[in-house]
Amino acid sequence: MGMIARKSGSLLAALAWAVVALAAPGARAEWLAGTVNLSDGASIRGEVYVPNDRILIQGDAQSSRYTVRTAEIARLENTIEKQSMEEKWIFKESGSDEKVYLGQYYPVRQYMTQVTFHDGNNLLGHVIGATLYVRNSDGQQRFILREKEEGKVGQKLDDLRYVRSVVFDAAGAGARGTIAGRLKLPPGEQLCAVLALNRDKLFSVEGKFNPDGDAFTVTDCTQGTYDIVIITDKAIYLDFSLEREKGAQRLDADAAKDMQAWVSALRDFFPTQTITYAAGNRERTFALVRQERRGGTTLAGLQLLFRYEVWAMARPKDQWVIEKRFFLWRSPSETEDLKPLRVVVDPALGGHAVSAQAANVTLDVQLPPQGEEAIPPHQPATEKGDVNASPAA
Repeated sequence: MGMIARKSGSLLAALAWAVVALAAPGARAEWLAGTVNLSDGASIRGEVYVPNDRILIQGDAQSSRYTVRTAEIARLENTIEKQSMEEKWIFKESGSDEKVYLGQYYPVRQYMTQVTFHDGNNLLGHVIGATLYVRNSDGQQRFILREKEEGKVGQKLDDLRYVRSVVFDAAGAGARGTIAGRLKLPPGEQLCAVLALNRDKLFSVEGKFNPDGDAFTVTDCTQGTYDIVIITDKAIYLDFSLEREKGAQRLDADAAKDMQAWVSALRDFFPTQTITYAAGNRERTFALVRQERRGGTTLAGLQLLFRYEVWAMARPKDQWVIEKRFFLWRSPSETEDLKPLRVVVDPALGGHAVSAQAANVTLDVQLPPQGEEAIPPHQPATEKGDVNASPAA
């Protein structure tokens, strides 16, 4: 059924140091001029490479996971968040909770990482496991960027050298911006949530809004194109802007039917999973999925549960692959009378670019009670793209 990528909720901390023999990375590696500075004062000047050209940051401010491309970064700095000497122990015997301490100590350290962009704005959080390479005339070295560093028994904290900073020669084209705006909701609807989905790097940022629901702000938006999702107590308002790109379009009834057949075959906690809107092509398709479960949960009195997610999908061969799942909203009910949320496609919500040239985006959106048809009837393939045949074929 393909590999399903799921979001991890754990906070992973950053940058421990190690040097080992390096096998040459792939031929398509992009090496950027820069300097790696170590905690002992040593500096390595050369070319720097990060596999997959990305560093993942678990941002503390939004509790969101961000993807930052290497070329976007002007400087990466690593500071000690906490450190200690831990005593080694074992369980007294199998099945026992009693610990026996051995009188042997080893160092443990965790890090906080700050990514700085060209304009001085920065993103603070924890790096999620990655690797960094640096090469110059003296050879090549590898540095492990990981959750935390644990030394060996007998080592001291001072024995743990770590990457203090990476400074790139290029200024870095990245940005940390804000998407903000005013909303006019249909009469009788209450605003429940605002999210911004970065369609390029596959992460989401949760927005804040005032109690009246007429204004919202999404901060810490790094570079990329964002589609805004507005959730009220009656509807989900969104737009997958990928459908307006060359070679992509909205899935019609036939293409959505094929995707639905694949989704229905998945084994999940939710017996019913329904594609309610999708757009894209074989390389990437975004789908709004309504999940439904009636009874059979551990929650007392719960009779019906709706859950809404956006799935980033691809179809490289003959099966779909879920690249990322974004949780949007859940609606529990103690009765079976709960109606699913309406799906309203509003192009005003999609395709908002945050960049170094335009870091802050301001919107003024009047949400319509009904929008464009989420899943239109089948139409012959157009010159715009063969999404109706390509993903489903």
